[in-house]
Amino acid sequence: KFDEMWELGIGTRNDEPILLGIFQKAIDNISSSEHQNILNKFIAIKYEKGTDYDLVFKILTAVFVFTSFGLYFYRKLSIKNKELKSLQKKLIEQANRDPLTNLHNRRYMYEVASELLNLSKREKTPLSVIIMDIDDFKKINDTFGHSLGDKVIKKLAKILMSHTRQSDIVARIGGEEFVVILPNTKVENAYKLASKILDTVQRTTITTDQAEINFTISLGVENAIDSDDDIGKALNRADQALYKAKHSGKNQVCIFSDGLSM
Repeated sequence: KFDEMWELGIGTRNDEPILLGIFQKAIDNISSSEHQNILNKFIAIKYEKGTDYDLVFKILTAVFVFTSFGLYFYRKLSIKNKELKSLQKKLIEQANRDPLTNLHNRRYMYEVASELLNLSKREKTPLSVIIMDIDDFKKINDTFGHSLGDKVIKKLAKILMSHTRQSDIVARIGGEEFVVILPNTKVENAYKLASKILDTVQRTTITTDQAEINFTISLGVENAIDSDDDIGKALNRADQALYKAKHSGKNQVCIFSDGLSM
């Protein structure tokens, strides 16, 4: 609807004034109703009120299609993200594990043990460490082969896991060398645990097609002290106790206490 008023008109040549007068008289004699009828023939305006349901259906269909595609791709993206997070978690776990024994590796052990040392100092709780290795492991490999050597390592790993708590950190840090970090554990209790492990290993037999063999281990025990700013210092002292156990006949536990053994 336009604001302007639409009017009909008749045009003539400018050199026909008589004709112009005739047309003007004819228009002046047309009633308003006839004038409106003539106008309606030239300009027809129809007002319609209502809903275009066809258009509404098309819009709703388009919205449904786009929403469905959006939800579909969002679900696929969520699934992919979960798979990636799961894979990332597995990769991190694998990076922290020794592939042969599935124990923690050296890097993870040092990382977590340092945090446990800080917690021990902050909470004023004891922290002890046990370091051990398999006696005459090279001789086992040379005599029976590396396959049997791997079985010995795996067997010791299982023994360690069966004797420790979930809160303890058990790690393989070298070929035949293992470490156990014992939070909230006094050194005398760590020594008792080391002795139990030693006893279990002594009573363990590995059977192969070739023979039945036994093996032994040597262990060094130590606790963290206030001056330790690095878990490596406690491990070094435990390693000195292990060295003493090795040179005192092997197959025994030594605790670091001013160079004395228990």
